[in-house]
Amino acid sequence: MLPPSVSESSRLLAVDMFLKAHDFALLSEEEEGELLTKGHLACEDFDGPYMLPMKLDFTTPVKSTDICSEFSAQCLVLSVTCEVNVINLQDKIISNRLAKSANCLIASMAEISTLNKSEVKEELERSLVWLCLHLLIALGDDSAFCFSLLDGGLLDRLQTELSGESTTIERETNKNERHSLSLNHIFDVACRAESFHLLHTAGHLFSLCVGVLIRTRKICIGKESNSVGSIQKRIIQYASGVEDVRKVFEDVDRIIKSRSTIGSDGTAYNPYSSEDIDFFAIEAHNKAVSLIFIGDVCNAEKMLTISLNLIPFSGREVEGYSTEIRRTYRGVVEHRGIGGGSIIPYSSGEMMNLFGTLEK
Repeated sequence: MLPPSVSESSRLLAVDMFLKAHDFALLSEEEEGELLTKGHLACEDFDGPYMLPMKLDFTTPVKSTDICSEFSAQCLVLSVTCEVNVINLQDKIISNRLAKSANCLIASMAEISTLNKSEVKEELERSLVWLCLHLLIALGDDSAFCFSLLDGGLLDRLQTELSGESTTIERETNKNERHSLSLNHIFDVACRAESFHLLHTAGHLFSLCVGVLIRTRKICIGKESNSVGSIQKRIIQYASGVEDVRKVFEDVDRIIKSRSTIGSDGTAYNPYSSEDIDFFAIEAHNKAVSLIFIGDVCNAEKMLTISLNLIPFSGREVEGYSTEIRRTYRGVVEHRGIGGGSIIPYSSGEMMNLFGTLEK
């Protein structure tokens, strides 16, 4: 990858140079008098089925020419890499160059899939994962990005990267260092998605980061402000479904209840500040109230149970709301019973006071 000091014009020159090298490599393998019917030449803008893709799919094999080489595939990857550098430097995305890069990325996925198993192929596939993230950010389509992450297999690829089991080359390098760099990179992309208002995308990437932090018993990513608790608050804010929200609270509940357990390093794992616990105790109750109003009593009960579990670990101010939270919980349980019952047994004024705790 070219260093930051290299000018934008030099980067664009490198993009075109690698694309021409790719075309030359393919054409040099072409049999005399035969057409390269399955090839994807950059000089033709990857015409045919490779128009600007709004969704990138790692799970469906893409057909390509069977004469591509490691060199030609590397040229495509290097071209996209240089283009990503240009995108990161620009204030505005040039749509025609973005389309070219997206087509180039799809073509490289197709060509790499035809290569024989090798360390080079594995390294190229790893490069595609990271390049795909940046190009999807540039495309600016939240639903397309989420499709690529969930249905397109990109999230699974990222999880493999973070597991340290992705390549042969991985075993020959410092796993902890590579793991830390990968996690930081994904977090940075999540923050970029957040700043570009790709909020569902940001939520999925933040969830991946938190899962790794919890699994590895780490407190934060880089700065202390990027703690487990602060990232989980963002996940709740951007979650697209109740299951995503509930999972966050279940993770918090599980960690708080088991924080007396000593890990392999001889210490207990406690990534939460007292302010974090206060927030999750009140927010679990407030989310439960919202669920009650839409009739999801089952999930409301689960949220209230977690809220009650967190109360003993909360500060005095939050403990003062324990009566209201228990009252809401009893209302939900009674509602599920034979005799029914009032789900919200206290006044609207009391409810507003409880909601207002988060704003203090």
